[in-house]
Amino acid sequence: MAGADFGAFNYKIEGKSADTRGLFVSVNGYSPEAIQGMNGKGALKFVCIDGAHIMRALLTDGGLPAILERVWRHADETGEAYLPVSAF
Repeated sequence: MAGADFGAFNYKIEGKSADTRGLFVSVNGYSPEAIQGMNGKGALKFVCIDGAHIMRALLTDGGLPAILERVWRHADETGEAYLPVSAF
């Protein structure tokens, strides 16, 4: 996944209301360079999940809301847009 896609998505979110947050989904995951490029750029306007997140959401009781809560909490605390499922 290219970092340019993140930039275009972020641009679209910036044009919305101040409290708008986004979710970028890539079933096949992200390149380390793309994720690294998004980290540390101030307040994140979106987070990233992949196919492993979707599978975990389908197989656990909390479902997608629990996954998103954890990913957003991680983003707010660390400034990182992506939290791999292996880190849960």
